[in-house]
Amino acid sequence: MADAAAVKERVQAYLTSVGPVQIDDKGRYSLESGSTRTFVEVMPHPDGKVSLVMVTAVVLFEVPLTPELFRHVALHTDDWVFGHLFVTEGEDGKGMLLMRHMLMGDYLDKDELLYVVFGITGVADDIDEKLKEQFGGKTYEES
Repeated sequence: MADAAAVKERVQAYLTSVGPVQIDDKGRYSLESGSTRTFVEVMPHPDGKVSLVMVTAVVLFEVPLTPELFRHVALHTDDWVFGHLFVTEGEDGKGMLLMRHMLMGDYLDKDELLYVVFGITGVADDIDEKLKEQFGGKTYEES
């Protein structure tokens, strides 16, 4: 069986070793960089045998869902070493543009986690303003 609590403690120690980290009401760790925020969440795999670490960076909120946006996401979803770009639809009919990467928590080491967290965070912070100009929406900082 997975020991998600032990993985969560290890993830927290890895993240706090490089700077301040916030914990939200859902128990996710988060860190801010430039105009974006990255969330790190530990959860059990659906089969219950291992733990997963989900790293998600917010690129844009309130993005109009247009064919041009969907085309861009489809053609560029895996342009980066870590993470993939995707869009979700909110109840308001607007989109949220995110980057995500999943890791196996039970076997995770510090370098692996930090490379993914800072890799995704750096990309999200780099592309959010460019994509905002192209498709609209708001950065995390503006929301």
